[in-house]
Amino acid sequence: MASTSNSITNSADSPTRGASKFHCPRCGALAQQEWEDFVIDKGAATVFARDDSSTRSTGLGSRPNTWTMSTCFACKRGTVWRGAQIMFPQANPFPMGHSAMPSNAAELYEEARSVAVVSRRAGAALGRAALESLLGEVRPQFTGRLDDRIAALQPEVSLGLWQILSVLRHTGNKALHGSDISDGLVTVVMDDDGSTLGLLLGAINDLVEELVARPAQAVELFALLPEGGLPTPSARPVCLRWSLQRSVWTRSPRPSRQRRPRRKVEMGAEGVSAG
Repeated sequence: MASTSNSITNSADSPTRGASKFHCPRCGALAQQEWEDFVIDKGAATVFARDDSSTRSTGLGSRPNTWTMSTCFACKRGTVWRGAQIMFPQANPFPMGHSAMPSNAAELYEEARSVAVVSRRAGAALGRAALESLLGEVRPQFTGRLDDRIAALQPEVSLGLWQILSVLRHTGNKALHGSDISDGLVTVVMDDDGSTLGLLLGAINDLVEELVARPAQAVELFALLPEGGLPTPSARPVCLRWSLQRSVWTRSPRPSRQRRPRRKVEMGAEGVSAG
């Protein structure tokens, strides 16, 4: 299963006025779109009224600068355009949530990426809450504070991911309590163009990929192995070793103990002698 951590704005199928198919700004699915034009009608209750004289399905009509709506075949929701610019929903550069993310965490994550457009501080605080909810669902055996749970997670994920999750926890805490005035790390997250916060939110997607999506896919593929293709389980115990080169924990067979040779004892006429 592919990760959904990349923003749809960089895709070749990004939303384009008049295109018949693109990644929907509402649900993220690559889906067919139906188009219809609108005109400003001050006499109408909604101000906007459908322009029945325009050509549907192309989104161009006879006036390229008119207000237009594309409707996604996947989610059935509309995107409002003026000319080639999306007016609603507001453009969001932050990565969409992983499709395998549990529902409670996914709801918090979507709220985090939505509010991060106007408030980095609120986005970081809600991102921390999404991470805490995620760990509570996929690793319920981890107890204590969030930093304790992240520490317990270290043997299961790459060092880089673990470090970014730690930064997200710290940044979210500081943002939540308003104690980030003199914190250089939080200043970087709050003051740049949003790319750093996007990296932190994307780490939640990466965690879902490593702990939920990839193991589930492995189980499905392993179940397809024919009986003769199954590996023979090793009877030797396994120990964890830290790989400095790969920055991950690796499993390796525990080295067998070398038995010390027995001393040879001989019985002689003068008594017992050891060889």
